[in-house]
Amino acid sequence: MAKKSIVGSTFGNKARPTPEEARNMAGQATGAPKKTTPPDTEKRERGRPPAAHNFKKFNTLIDPEQRAKLKYLASMEDVHIYELIEEALADLLAKYGTQDKYKALLR
Repeated sequence: MAKKSIVGSTFGNKARPTPEEARNMAGQATGAPKKTTPPDTEKRERGRPPAAHNFKKFNTLIDPEQRAKLKYLASMEDVHIYELIEEALADLLAKYGTQDKYKALLR
């Protein structure tokens, strides 16, 4: 005659608690305060918040040393690096805008 398993008879017939009920029972046993979830309206939006400036994203291929110099100049002048780049681009467009072969393109 085979011996009856102690594990099977001890735990097999009992109703097991759900994970939430188990957490609540463990919290009551340890005296931990009940976890309250804030209402859904107070939850913070996921992701990065919108920027406070109106700069447009763009990608440039620039030498890292030149970029470091631009960042240094921007910090010394107390302006943003994008403002320096915008100024440099405006100067470049003004320079090439005076040439006859580019006038039609740069209106």
